[in-house]
Amino acid sequence: MLHVLLAEDDAMNIIVVSKFLQRWGITCDIARNGQEAVDKAKEKKYDVILMDMFMPLMNGTEAAKQIRTFDEAVHIFALTADSSDEMKLQAKDSGINDFVTKPFNPEELQQKLSNLK
Repeated sequence: MLHVLLAEDDAMNIIVVSKFLQRWGITCDIARNGQEAVDKAKEKKYDVILMDMFMPLMNGTEAAKQIRTFDEAVHIFALTADSSDEMKLQAKDSGINDFVTKPFNPEELQQKLSNLK
């Protein structure tokens, strides 16, 4: 069973994504900003971090960079409505493994997660 950290500040997105994860039998913790995501990733081992790129206190790119300093193995997926080449390059440069655009396609996310099992 996968254990996911959802780093997301939008309440509606948290509800939608966590419901899908629950339906797929995936456990999920929530971080509401980038700093909280870093702190939770230090405290607990996750299989995947779903990282919103635009959050308060610390954005997803900076949070991913910090997480990579102590965990090179965790899979980090960017969750963002900005699918520009520039954003994809920033994500890759910060250690993010994959990209899921919002509004996300549940089948696409489920496929990417099932590839990790």
